Amino acid sequence: GGMMGSMMADQWRLPAPIRNAIHYHHFGMQGGETNLLVACIHVGDIVARALELGYAGDDFIPQPNESTWETLRLKGGMIRKMVPELLRDHEEAMRTMFLS
Repeated sequence: GGMMGSMMADQWRLPAPIRNAIHYHHFGMQGGETNLLVACIHVGDIVARALELGYAGDDFIPQPNESTWETLRLKGGMIRKMVPELLRDHEEAMRTMFLS
């Protein structure tokens, strides 16, 4: 997943911050350093997998890198409280993309 995404991001000449986020999102950090965009994509990927939003090619739900919680200032239970809104937003996005 990450390698293919990195190759596509390079081919499409996406800006470096976006290429880095794609490349490092499985780790939650970039070169041992915290990075806000990488942390967001890391947590978003895990949440999407846990909620089965799309299919990543396997059923594995990784543990989040603990430093991402600190970087994003997430507290225990915050994601759980956001689930209803996340599901509504996902449904609306799917309708917009596929039924417009």
